[in-house]
Amino acid sequence: MTREGPFWDAMEGRAAPPPSAVLLGWELVSIDPDAGTIEVAFAATAQFLNPAGVIQGGFVAAMLDRADPRHAGVSHPASRTTTSRPTSHPATQTTGWRRARGERALSRR
Repeated sequence: MTREGPFWDAMEGRAAPPPSAVLLGWELVSIDPDAGTIEVAFAATAQFLNPAGVIQGGFVAAMLDRADPRHAGVSHPASRTTTSRPTSHPATQTTGWRRARGERALSRR
């Protein structure tokens, strides 16, 4: 696998990371291009809390989106488009570090 594209440019210091990754406190924990997996961590801060004192679900969805291995180019190029991403997560997420692991989807062909 070649380390090209926006993800690798940011990881190798050739470009600034995306503002959304900075906002979410995104950090790469591990990546295995051959297995098509990525594990990332996020710093969930008080800025993400809703009036009930828990992380607003849209931030959790954004974190899960940033754990998609397609962003790192470790999945099949034809699978780069997402039209739906249903999410489930505990309703009482609070501040602190969160981890997410993404795996390459298997082809349906």
